[in-house]
Amino acid sequence: MPIKEHLDIVLGNSTYLDDIKLNNMAYLHVIRSPYARARILKIEEPGTKALLFLTAKTIGNLLMPAMTVPNAKIVRMPVLPANTVNFVGQPVAAVITESRYSLEDIADEVSIEYEPLKPIITIDEALKNEEIIHPEIGTNISLDTTLEGGDINALKEADVVVEREIEQARLVANPMEPKAVLFITTMTNSL
Repeated sequence: MPIKEHLDIVLGNSTYLDDIKLNNMAYLHVIRSPYARARILKIEEPGTKALLFLTAKTIGNLLMPAMTVPNAKIVRMPVLPANTVNFVGQPVAAVITESRYSLEDIADEVSIEYEPLKPIITIDEALKNEEIIHPEIGTNISLDTTLEGGDINALKEADVVVEREIEQARLVANPMEPKAVLFITTMTNSL
């Protein structure tokens, strides 16, 4: 018996966020870094006027929330970075317009000049601390802790000991509909 729970979605017959049209809608496009690591040298605004053009210069030093961990050195990520980007796809600027079609054209007009820096690709590279990603904490190690437990003598007395180094790629889900938000607000005029 075929599963029909999400059949409309899989066939593209569902209502997606892009299908919803409301009065006075505004559209946001996020301009992202093409570099794994780079210094931001210059951001030029689009030539065509947008409702809003956002950069670290215009929004200030807004930081993403972060979980705190005892004894860990945590660097909170900026919503839009002012100086450097540390991963491909990191948001650098944003454009807001009244039309989805003008949004794409205006976003294409934004010019960002980068100075590529050496990316740190592996854990082993990061542990060397030759290239520090976050100079404000002076190390690439966020938390160094020892986990203990169990009978260590059992390992020493074992007939066979298997050691493996396992690399796991980052896992990213790829939904049929990308991340999106429809934010509805109503304004009341009270006299």
